[in-house]
Amino acid sequence: QDEIPFCSEPSEREKHISDPCRERSSAKMTKAVYYKLWAMTAHFTQRKTMGWYQVWTRFMPWCWVVVPCAGWFSFGWWS
Repeated sequence: QDEIPFCSEPSEREKHISDPCRERSSAKMTKAVYYKLWAMTAHFTQRKTMGWYQVWTRFMPWCWVVVPCAGWFSFGWWS
């Protein structure tokens, strides 16, 4: 008795049917491959640091609004 392999190629009849399991695993694999390639290139740490610098420079102007509001709304807890 022949066993059906877990990841067999779809037949001609099944090729038009999307397989969400395969799509999910292929998306995860693609993301993993790109991350691995990006991490192996030169200046990985410098780019990573620059990325976080960009994030914080975009968030810092909001500290003038968020910090006083946090103090105002948490005043009852502090007193």
